[in-house]
Amino acid sequence: MITYFEAGERELSFYRNNGFPKMTEANRLGVEKHWQEMRRMNPTGLFNRQIYSCNAFDDDGQRLAIGVNPVDYKTYKWARDGKRLIPGAYVMGNCMFLFDPRKEAFTLLQRSGGVAFDAGKISGIGGVLDYKQVDMRDFARYVEQATVDEIVEEVHLQGRLSGVALLGLYWDTETYKVEFAYYGEAEVLGVKANENKKVIEVPREKLVSFTRQNYSKIEESTRVHLNHWASKLASVK
Repeated sequence: MITYFEAGERELSFYRNNGFPKMTEANRLGVEKHWQEMRRMNPTGLFNRQIYSCNAFDDDGQRLAIGVNPVDYKTYKWARDGKRLIPGAYVMGNCMFLFDPRKEAFTLLQRSGGVAFDAGKISGIGGVLDYKQVDMRDFARYVEQATVDEIVEEVHLQGRLSGVALLGLYWDTETYKVEFAYYGEAEVLGVKANENKKVIEVPREKLVSFTRQNYSKIEESTRVHLNHWASKLASVK
């Protein structure tokens, strides 16, 4: 089940719990087998690294505390592809709905057919949260900076990025997947050449109809956020 948290609804905090994911020896062998199969199919497009995952949600109605842990990318891929419900195995992700005031349009990206995940899908600009040693009191700041870094990495901007604000996050109570959504404003010149993506410009007033008409083409996490935010973002002046 998907649960959505809007920024400001209640206090948000994070704590580290490195005892996850809990894996059996059979699980570990399955991870390695799956990874080698993927490398054979895509020998240059995959690399393993440590990323952040979530293992717990503690919500008392006033404060939401999220337990985080490191997990390697190949374990996440094994869990996701096999639809395995293992706390601490799924990714924590981020995206930004970037608004270009000059064009009065939101910039989304569509992946090419050669990427490892979600080929051909349309999404907000973002990625996964790489694991770094972060003081948990500064984790929210880290997520925001990582989201800004994704913007700079993926698209060419004219001028500075402004108005950056957390919209909210959702968590999946089965997989423990978490994804943050941000809003920002900048003039977008185009996608960077090495990103294997193309820009999709969606006029603000058409964001709701675009979401409805392209529902099956939109990447799952972006779809969850747009279900929650499209009508609100389309009406903001």
